[in-house]
Amino acid sequence: MNREDAGKAGIHILPYGMDVKQYDVKAAMPAPLKFGDGLKVIMYAGRLEYIKGVHVLIGALGILQHSRRDWVCAIAGSGSLTEALQEQVRELGIEDRVFFTGKIDNIPAALTAADIYVQPSLQDTQPFTVTEARLAGIAPIVAGTAGMPEMVQQGVTGFVVPPGDNAALAAQLEQLLGDDELRIRTGKQARSWAAQNRSLDGMAAGTLMAYHKAVALHQGKRGCISDRSWRKSAVSSRLPDAFHPADVLELMPGDPLALTLREGLPQNYSIPDAQMVIGE
Repeated sequence: MNREDAGKAGIHILPYGMDVKQYDVKAAMPAPLKFGDGLKVIMYAGRLEYIKGVHVLIGALGILQHSRRDWVCAIAGSGSLTEALQEQVRELGIEDRVFFTGKIDNIPAALTAADIYVQPSLQDTQPFTVTEARLAGIAPIVAGTAGMPEMVQQGVTGFVVPPGDNAALAAQLEQLLGDDELRIRTGKQARSWAAQNRSLDGMAAGTLMAYHKAVALHQGKRGCISDRSWRKSAVSSRLPDAFHPADVLELMPGDPLALTLREGLPQNYSIPDAQMVIGE
């Protein structure tokens, strides 16, 4: 794609998709975490490394303990800072409220026991667990850095706090702990949004649309894509309008990747893949 075409097309952002049905099956399994009745559960799941900002969450909990005691926190995962984070918890005197669970294989089931999910990363892209939390009916709290603010709508499907700000995170936690209506309403909205916008079907449809937009930029110069000889390689298992990746690149003169894809991929390979979209 030349610079002029790129200016017309802009940048197409295509988030990853999740198998919502498979997620729900996992979530229906017995929860690996159980805590006392009447306590709200705050949860983090991921690596225990500095960049993930778990120390910020613990610092916020140290502040929170002075105003509320109706919570516990589950920190799921492992990493090089495990011992240092455990020491931070002891120094703050909250070892009876913060539990290091180690790695949990079934996060969807674990999230069924949680009321609040926090992703306090100092730098991150779009963490998988943030989408898992939304599918669990939890409006997550994320740090306002990198791609995470793009994942939530403030006060509607999630909450954004400044990265590295213990006090701001503690204040947001306190609000959600004290407002059941807000927490439940935003959780339902988060689940609905994630199910509609982060499914595998949606990802496949978005991928197909992005390729068709790229093709449309060249149709006036190169002729309609349906007239090209690659249609001869189409097979009955393809979805309507599916195509070989090289088909698009061959519309862009001088692109060396087209020949590589044509020789390296099977002739009946197509995007989107029928099995991925509609299942076997």
